Amino acid sequence: MAHKYAPPRKGGEKTKPDSTETPQPESTQSESTAQKPAEGPSAEKPQSKLTGLRNWNVDESVDGISGSRIRDCIIYQLDFRKADFYTKNLTRGFVLRNAKRLHEDTPEDYVYDPDPLVGEVTKHLDGGETFKQTLILRAPRDDAERRRIRDRYGVNSYTIRFLAKPGCPVCRGTGYQYVSAYPGDPVYSKLTEAVECACIHE
Repeated sequence: MAHKYAPPRKGGEKTKPDSTETPQPESTQSESTAQKPAEGPSAEKPQSKLTGLRNWNVDESVDGISGSRIRDCIIYQLDFRKADFYTKNLTRGFVLRNAKRLHEDTPEDYVYDPDPLVGEVTKHLDGGETFKQTLILRAPRDDAERRRIRDRYGVNSYTIRFLAKPGCPVCRGTGYQYVSAYPGDPVYSKLTEAVECACIHE
């Protein structure tokens, strides 16, 4: 939805402070260092340094399943799915006995990434129900990751900031450019509205 910006109201002069009040110094904190509002809950990432069972030897295959695939399955079950069946029973012996089941219970396209582009956060509802919400965890590194976000999640108010090109001279990496809300109008032409920048589709 476009946002229009109206000129300030007239007569909005600041009132003179009461002489008995202790004057407060103006903030000297710069905009770049000022605290910014949180952007929502952080998604759960796999451990950046693999330890224990997560650090499965990628050269050790079981029942024809490669060691790297087994490692991916272990990480997925422990850090993402978190089903009690696996979190309570997943040991080396369990993997050796149930490698095929572990493989079948893990999405085929899941591959461990120490710095994933997307992740999930578990939210709890009244009544004990839970659901998982997908979040974008970081800025895309290249155009391929930007296309992945656009193709999978579309263009919307949440994804635009990730789809914008950092070096875009029009929007300066924000994903929005400001144009006249009333082009050609002799009075209101200076009022602007935010519209999507073309770079988010490139």
